[in-house]
Amino acid sequence: MNMNRQKLKKIKSNPAEAVRVSIAMLRGYLVKLRHITNSNISIGLGFRAFSWLRITGSGKVVIGDRVSAYSSFLRSPCIVTHTKDARVIVKSGV
Repeated sequence: MNMNRQKLKKIKSNPAEAVRVSIAMLRGYLVKLRHITNSNISIGLGFRAFSWLRITGSGKVVIGDRVSAYSSFLRSPCIVTHTKDARVIVKSGV
C-alpha cells in the first residue's frame, strides 16, 4: 500500500514524466506484439521502448525483463543478426 502512495505522489509531482513512461510502455508492448509470431525473438515483461526498436535477421534475440530502449538524436535502436547462429542477449534490468 505504501508503494502505491509513493507512485501516486511521484505521478502528481511530475505528470509529464508519467505520460512519457506510459507511452514507452505502450510502445514496448507494440514492439513485442509485432514480433509475437517470430520464435527467434523473446521480449520479457516490463519492456519500455522510448523510441521504435527494429529487430531484423535470422538469429536469436532475447530481451530480459525491465529493459528500456532509448534512441539517440540521430538514430533509433536496431538489433541485427546476420546468421542463424548469431545470438543477442540483453539481460534483465538494463
